[in-house]
Amino acid sequence: MQKAYQKLLFLSLLLLFFSCQDEEVSPSTTDEYSHNVASSWVNLALDVIKNSPGCSPTVAARTYGYLGLAMYEAARPGLTGYKSMGGQINGLSAEDVPNAESGLEYNWALAVNAAAAEILHACMYGARTEKAGIIESNLAVQTTLFKSDNSVAVVERSLAYGQQVGQAIVEFAESDGQAQCYKTNFPANFVVPVGNGFWVPTSAQIIPLQPFWGNVRSFGPGNPDVAVDPPIPYSTDPNSPFYKEAQDVYLISQGLTASQKIIAEYWSDDPGKTATPPGHSLSIAKIVVTKQNANLGKAVETYAKMGMAVHDAFVSCWKTKYQYNLIRPITCSTANECWLDTDIANSSIS
Repeated sequence: MQKAYQKLLFLSLLLLFFSCQDEEVSPSTTDEYSHNVASSWVNLALDVIKNSPGCSPTVAARTYGYLGLAMYEAARPGLTGYKSMGGQINGLSAEDVPNAESGLEYNWALAVNAAAAEILHACMYGARTEKAGIIESNLAVQTTLFKSDNSVAVVERSLAYGQQVGQAIVEFAESDGQAQCYKTNFPANFVVPVGNGFWVPTSAQIIPLQPFWGNVRSFGPGNPDVAVDPPIPYSTDPNSPFYKEAQDVYLISQGLTASQKIIAEYWSDDPGKTATPPGHSLSIAKIVVTKQNANLGKAVETYAKMGMAVHDAFVSCWKTKYQYNLIRPITCSTANECWLDTDIANSSIS
């Protein structure tokens, strides 16, 4: 009897052990999921930014950078051999990014889904009332796609983890001091430099776009400090390199071929018509991800690299713009004397 009891007790304990460990399975990897969730959020970001006031190229680049980072960090535990960006990029320590619980099952697509929603709510704060419903709708649609294939515990755990990651990246994003940068595109306290060959207003907007953006925190240490060669020295001398290059641009603009027009329109990225120049780069990345039918891991890696790269590129670009404050081709040097000859003076240079 004692032996039978001991055997029954052993079997009961064994059964209890396995019942408590039923979720301690080999963790899934991002290889098991397609790029669709990540790409859907990139699509939404591109569309919302195109249609939201205040989303200048610099503001948009910031959004794309933090969106890419949030999606990457949410999926990163499922990426074999990949490290967190915590401790590698400016201002983000390893302790700032939540970790997934070891040995538990996660759906990395759902984690990415929740993280993306958190960061877009924050970065699109200026359009939140109008766009919050769109963000929540995409969150619900993408969540529904995976509910039937996962247990309630996995769904809830994955969404909660993604939300935690998203909130951590939101906190990191806000520490750059640009949480409301959509309001500061044309700061009234900027004093426009005055000088021969300097930028002057070309419309009713007398303050240039985001003149302080060159001081914004970059993701990569030292990226904004990369030396940029100065422009060709300004000159109204018809024999000078500056004058000749400006004249070449004008003359070409007066007789564009069909191919040149298509190229110009493709890269124009006019405000309100496209998702801005950095969005153009992200859109091209999305096309590549889609055509290659990349898995989720490769997608979030691509979007993170592109997003952070365009953000840092625009910080560096804007730093250089205001370092030199060079006149725009469309501008005349004085009210009466154009920096191109008389025949050109009455025409604009694109």
